[in-house]
Amino acid sequence: MKLLAIGLAVWAGALAGCAAKKPISPPEPAPVVLAATAPRPALSGRLDEQTVVATATVQRVDQKTRQLILRRPDGAMFTVVAGPAVHNLRQVERGDVVDVTYTEAVALAVEKAGGR
Repeated sequence: MKLLAIGLAVWAGALAGCAAKKPISPPEPAPVVLAATAPRPALSGRLDEQTVVATATVQRVDQKTRQLILRRPDGAMFTVVAGPAVHNLRQVERGDVVDVTYTEAVALAVEKAGGR
């Protein structure tokens, strides 16, 4: 059990580190159209980013894709992918309670209807 706790701590740290290294870049702005009509307005950017620490119960582990489906105490389910730094993933089983740290971000892009 101690080995599992150490492995999960390394996994959570690696997951947070991987998430921190991949900043979400905003979508490319729409090109300016030089014509008789005005260019269509575009709005894009990142609204919010936060680091989340959660306790969750493992619902499913896919060893091939390294995805874990987790359930928070409030019943919400979410999926995380264990990075290559996670060495003890084979020891994680359905029903295990894990502490995870991950980064959530919200990005937006608003375009005129029919723009694509």
